[in-house]
Amino acid sequence: MMLQIKSTLRDTSFQIGERVIPRSIRYSGVLRQARRKMIFWARDAFVLSYPKCGRTWLRTMIGHVLNAQYDLKLSNPMEIQQFWKLSSDIPALTSHTIIGEGIK
Repeated sequence: MMLQIKSTLRDTSFQIGERVIPRSIRYSGVLRQARRKMIFWARDAFVLSYPKCGRTWLRTMIGHVLNAQYDLKLSNPMEIQQFWKLSSDIPALTSHTIIGEGIK
């Protein structure tokens, strides 16, 4: 139930934001910070990695699996962060690099 509400809120807010808010405002100031926090909240999973550890290969493999599983016919399966926009069945993923003690 909570997952369905989260997915619906994520998809609706994304579609409204893309259509209503101009790009120049959407990616600046307070809205940029709010969108960034919403992105973290709305993700179903994170791929965390260290630099130079093969994360490009990992993202490519995950992308190929999702491409085959959901029959997406994508030309670039590395953009795993964008797959959830294609179908609500696809989990929302994001990747981050761990640098020192924090996440970039």
